[in-house]
Amino acid sequence: TYPFGNRYDSKLCNCRNNGANDTISVYELPSKGASYYGIIGMCGNAPEWTDSWYAPYKGHEFSSQYSGKVVKVIRGGSFFDSPKKCTVYSRSYGGIPNLQSDRKAGFRLVIDKKD
Repeated sequence: TYPFGNRYDSKLCNCRNNGANDTISVYELPSKGASYYGIIGMCGNAPEWTDSWYAPYKGHEFSSQYSGKVVKVIRGGSFFDSPKKCTVYSRSYGGIPNLQSDRKAGFRLVIDKKD
């Protein structure tokens, strides 16, 4: 449910319930909140753009004026969202009024730290 397991922990997830009320550096988050792949800060903080179009999954249907190749999928929640919105399966859309000017989400830069 969450990058670190199935139980919500406000110390490992920067969403509305932990009281930070702003984004925080991933360096301030405990490493025990890391995902299976060792990535920290994947719960809350800021939602992230994906390259996927907002459309139904194969075998599923839903009706939305934004479905199809109109807007992109945003994953995860932010510091002002509920814990339910900060789950790994949370999915919404962004790109309104257009993909260039929507500031609803961010993106992740990753550095591979090799010793």
